[in-house]
Amino acid sequence: LDLTSNSIQSITSGAFRNQRQLQTLILAANQIQLITDDAFNSLKSLHTLDLLNNRLTSLRPAWFQPLTQLWSINLSGNQIADIPIGTFAANNLHTLRIATNQLQVLHRNSFGSLTNLDTIWVLGNMINALDRRFFEDAVYLHNFWASSNLCISRNILGFRGNFEANMQLLEPCFANY
Repeated sequence: LDLTSNSIQSITSGAFRNQRQLQTLILAANQIQLITDDAFNSLKSLHTLDLLNNRLTSLRPAWFQPLTQLWSINLSGNQIADIPIGTFAANNLHTLRIATNQLQVLHRNSFGSLTNLDTIWVLGNMINALDRRFFEDAVYLHNFWASSNLCISRNILGFRGNFEANMQLLEPCFANY
């Protein structure tokens, strides 16, 4: 379901109650600044959620808890400053895009267990500190798109292939945590 550029300002309870089999929801380029905690409750089959270029300033774990099949989420181009611990704990994320926001710190538990996370896009934020344990837990992390941040200015592709060297590149970020 593609609802791109529809001037949507909020997602409220029951908005998708008749979309139980929906696998892809694109809400990009709207004006969304409010999502109620139960807005996505009926979307148990959702694999892809795109909230690119909206007006979100925060995230709430309750939005994502029912989305146990979620593989890919795009939260880029918002004004998100923090990812509460456990926000993606219930998800099966492989790809997370949260570029061009206002993130400053990535904590170990910011993205849940990270069991299947393969690619993360955090470029263009204001990241100045990273928890080293974040990368120790991300055992399948392959691509870390992180250019244009305060403590790192490059993308790291093939992250696990050269783990020790890549961890050295991130040392300035670890030192600030």
